[in-house]
Amino acid sequence: MAAMGGGGISEESLDFLSEIVRKLNEIYGAELTKENLLDLKNVQTRVHGDEALRSVMTGDNSETNKRRKFEEVIGSIFLFYVNDRVDFYQKFENPVIRDLIVDEFWREYVKKVI
Repeated sequence: MAAMGGGGISEESLDFLSEIVRKLNEIYGAELTKENLLDLKNVQTRVHGDEALRSVMTGDNSETNKRRKFEEVIGSIFLFYVNDRVDFYQKFENPVIRDLIVDEFWREYVKKVI
């Protein structure tokens, strides 16, 4: 996993997240902001820090169960934003935006963890 320097965002992570924001804004008109980029970084950090998810992903589980657990974890992380960052949470509730974010995060997580 890319190292985080001084609490900042690594260049690799910034590129990954910026590409997601670019896609969502240009293709789907999501209007994600630089603040939303930081929100996505926080989601990414929490996903990578979830030990129960890591256990399922590295354990002897089917791909279906791994993906189900991943979606459960990322959904609960986004739910955390419902009170404090309603606009960000509402954007995630759009199925097109949610699916793209989940798919991109899934591919990135599998590549780095497994």
